Amino acid sequence: MADQTITPVQVALNAGTTIASASWASLTSSNDGVLVPPPDARFLILARDSAGGATLTIKAGDGLAGSQGDIVISNMTQNLIYCVVAESARVKNTSGADTGKIRIKASAAVSVACVELP
Repeated sequence: MADQTITPVQVALNAGTTIASASWASLTSSNDGVLVPPPDARFLILARDSAGGATLTIKAGDGLAGSQGDIVISNMTQNLIYCVVAESARVKNTSGADTGKIRIKASAAVSVACVELP
């Protein structure tokens, strides 16, 4: 199955912003999420497992900080929303087919969105 693009939702400072259902990418064990964050942006990755028990892995990038390894959320609780502030130096790829991208994998059906912080 093809990769699912995760497009960051921009939020305004001191204002409420909704995250429409179309902004959530549906990941499964057979398709990855691919996030292309804006340069020098701060972002928050949101994940929800509607069934429970899934594992979400934000793959380590290929830069120096990538040596810290993947960011893993194991045994997700049903319908809770998990929030991850990931340092791009740790998870962003700097070369190869995924240059500038962050790859996210799920062991089962998980919805993922990204919020670009002001």
